[in-house]
Amino acid sequence: FPEFAFFECDSCHSAPLDGRSADSQTGLPRINDANAYFVQLAATLVDKKLANQLRSDIARVRGAAGSSWGNMRGAAAVLKKRLDLLVSKLEKRKFSDRDTRFALGQIASAATRGLFQGYYASEQAVLAAGSLVDELEKLEVLGPGQAVAAQAAVRKGLNAFVSADNYRPGQVRSALNEAARLAR
Repeated sequence: FPEFAFFECDSCHSAPLDGRSADSQTGLPRINDANAYFVQLAATLVDKKLANQLRSDIARVRGAAGSSWGNMRGAAAVLKKRLDLLVSKLEKRKFSDRDTRFALGQIASAATRGLFQGYYASEQAVLAAGSLVDELEKLEVLGPGQAVAAQAAVRKGLNAFVSADNYRPGQVRSALNEAARLAR
């Protein structure tokens, strides 16, 4: 840790998305932290203090990314220990439909505040919302009409991703808010 998947490939390799070969231009690696918000959200459900510590750890990793590999590895090692603690706490927690609705509402709220910047983070938000709506449907806490409408809202969010490098942020926000509203 950190694995290569933790970085945005195109921050170092400027290969176009159409498959042509990359040129030799390289840059400083950027962190692919599209999932960072969801880690913090999950932690909020089990331990608010841990959520705050993770928020700080993630900020340290982001800050270290532009410095040296040693700083990056050190910051990542601290984050990894805290992530391991989070996994342990998540495994012990039984989540309720209230937790699921809370998480869905938080994702929609974060989207409205502009927290999901860029394609990857927005895509993760829609996929997470879809999983949460699926869970509410499995728990049978949504009426039949609510479930169908919430799933349609998630599909609307997925349809906002036009191509690998083009999406409609407004449509993503609208879809997430609609799914959260329908799941209340």
